[in-house]
Amino acid sequence: MKRVVVIAGLVALLVVLLAACGGGQATQAPAPAQPTQAPEATKAPEPTKAPEATKAPEPTAAPTEAPAASGEKVKITFWDNRQTESGLSEFQQRAVDEFQKANPNIEVEVVTVPYPEYQQKLLLAVQSGNPPDVSTVDQIWNSGLAVADAIEPLNDYIAKSASVKKDNFFPGAWDSAQWDGKTYGVPFNVDVWQFTFQNLDMLKAAGVDPASMATWEGLKAAGEKLTKDGKYGIGLFAHPGEDTVVVMNSFVYSNGGDVLKADGTCALTDPKATEALEYLLSLAPYAPEGILNASSGSMRELFLNGTLASEWWPALEQPTLQKSNLNWDFVN
Repeated sequence: MKRVVVIAGLVALLVVLLAACGGGQATQAPAPAQPTQAPEATKAPEPTKAPEATKAPEPTAAPTEAPAASGEKVKITFWDNRQTESGLSEFQQRAVDEFQKANPNIEVEVVTVPYPEYQQKLLLAVQSGNPPDVSTVDQIWNSGLAVADAIEPLNDYIAKSASVKKDNFFPGAWDSAQWDGKTYGVPFNVDVWQFTFQNLDMLKAAGVDPASMATWEGLKAAGEKLTKDGKYGIGLFAHPGEDTVVVMNSFVYSNGGDVLKADGTCALTDPKATEALEYLLSLAPYAPEGILNASSGSMRELFLNGTLASEWWPALEQPTLQKSNLNWDFVN
């Protein structure tokens, strides 16, 4: 019996050093694809539901030189991004406060930018020769920034750190900060794509066991029962975007397939991958119309207004649902 999902994608923030103007100024930094905007949390997800996040590095491991030891006053600029509902900036600020307490001669100026504007502002700052000293970035931007020589490798700093070690992080999160044999970031926040969030009242009315939707067979059967009277069972979407890719990857990997072969070529023509994609296509009758132009955000609106029985979202969806009137749960 096939499970529906595995960990397919990581929405991670990587702490990196941006090159100063003279050193790694980027004249034409490639713009990686914009990821789906992660929802913001006003409080942390319930401990029994939320996946464990990668532990943030200890303040003493921050990638900066140590002028505090000589008594010299130093000011560094740290750019952070504010995701719509994540609440991560609060915890990042705590790390900054701890760092300044441990290093009183180093002042950290924190600049917080809304996530949708963040990538463009970061690239413009690098191109103008006035980048921040330290910044968080989305993991999918990391290789593009490295190729553009817009960020500095952290290998020398990590070698001196007692806490920033490869073994202390999820392999996927750590690997996303690697490029051409060098480490360009330290994982800060890791989220899981995807959970199947469920409207329990709709499932109960249709006689669907919530746990059954954790398998391919059960998900499809539930979709058929739940799609009627202007309501839909499955929040399938297929617009060109990161959210579509991670959902597709989830099903491909759940079926034992791969997206890329070891040599970097496409593996989506292999039988296990094509079977997964054909299965996703078979769910279309149980999804709202227009899925080719629909995103996870489109499905989210329908889920929140009670016309969609299930949606696929990362863990950071939970705070929004906790504030809603929906009777909800999830399977993964």
